[in-house]
Amino acid sequence: MDSSRLLIDLGTLLARSRDLRKLLQGERLQAALKARCALVDEHAGVPGVLGAIARERPDLYEFALWAAALTVPLAEALPIPAQEGDALFLAALLQDCGLLRLTGRQTPLAHEQHPVLSQQHLENQCRVPEQVTQCVLHQHERYDGTGFPSGKLETELSDAELALGLINELVRIRLSGATVGNHTLSDATPILRFNQGPYFNAVCRQLLALLAAAEIPPGDAWATEKAPAHIHELTEDIGLLQRWMQQLEPLKKALGGLTMTPNVARCRLIAQALQHAAASSGIIDVSTVRWAEHAASNQLTEAFGELQELQALHQELFHRLGWITDFLDELEMESGELTKPLNALRQNMRALNEHRARRRGEDDFIVMDV
Repeated sequence: MDSSRLLIDLGTLLARSRDLRKLLQGERLQAALKARCALVDEHAGVPGVLGAIARERPDLYEFALWAAALTVPLAEALPIPAQEGDALFLAALLQDCGLLRLTGRQTPLAHEQHPVLSQQHLENQCRVPEQVTQCVLHQHERYDGTGFPSGKLETELSDAELALGLINELVRIRLSGATVGNHTLSDATPILRFNQGPYFNAVCRQLLALLAAAEIPPGDAWATEKAPAHIHELTEDIGLLQRWMQQLEPLKKALGGLTMTPNVARCRLIAQALQHAAASSGIIDVSTVRWAEHAASNQLTEAFGELQELQALHQELFHRLGWITDFLDELEMESGELTKPLNALRQNMRALNEHRARRRGEDDFIVMDV
C-alpha cells in the first residue's frame, strides 16, 4: 500500500461522497492531501500495516480513509503545526490496526483495548514519530473522562488527540447513518453538539464551523409517504427512552456500593453524562411526543427535518445507553457475579433493548420492576 494507491482510493472515496468532497474543495487542500499521502512512503512499516488493514478489514480501511481525509481541513483550520498535522493524518490511517489482533476475544469491552494494541503494534512494526502513536493511543478519549482506554480529561490531551477523537465520532455517525438512509456529514452536527453537552473546546468549535462553512445540505430520509411510520417509531422510542433513563439513578446508587475500579467509575460517569444530556436537550419530554403527533396528524412537512434530527439523537442515545449493559457484563466477568440490584437493572435494560428490536407494539412490552 504505497502513496499512489492511497491517493487513488481517496480519489474514489471523494468521487462518491459529495459531502466530503465539499470539505476538501480548493487547490490548497487538495495539495495538502496529496502531500500527506506521501508520508506513507517515508516511514518504514507503514505501507505494510495499512495494506493489512485494507486487505483484512475493508470496513476499517474505509473508516480510515474518511478520518484521514477529514484531518486535512481540520488541521488547516485549527491551525496546528505542520508536524502535528502530519502525525494526525498518519494516526487516522493507522489507528485501528490493533483491531486486527482482537479476533476471538469474547469480553464485552475487549474492543476498548484496541488503542493500546494499535500503539504497541505501531511501535513494533513501524518507524513513526511518538506523536503518531500517542494520537493512536488516545483516539477514543473524551474531554469529560468517559472515553477509553484511560479515561483522560481534556486538559491531558493535545489538540491533535482531541481532533482525532472528534473526527472518529463524526465518521462513525456518518457511516452508520449511511446504512439507514440518505445522510450526509451535516446530519452529524446535532449529534456532535449533543455528545459534547454545553462544553465546546476550540477543536470542537472549529470542526462544527467547518461543517457549517461547507454548506452541506442534510440528507432527506423522511420521504412524505414514510413520515407517519417514522413518527410512530419516534414516539415509541421516547417512551422506551423514558423507561431506560429511569434505570440510571438506581444504577449509580448500586454502583456506589462496589469497589471503585476504573470500569465502575467510568460507568457512573457515563450514566451521569447521559442523564444530563437527555434532561438538558428535552429530547424525551412528553411535549416532544405531542409535537411529533401534531406534525403527523397535520402533515407538517416543514417539521420533518427537525423530527429527522430528533430521531437521529434518539439513535445516538440508545447507542450510548448500550454501553451501560456492556459495562455490566464486563463487571460480572470481573467479579464472578453482579449484586442482585445490578443484575435486576441489567435484565430491565436488556428487556428494553429487545423490545425496541422487536417493534411489536406496547402489548408485547415486558413488565419491569423500576
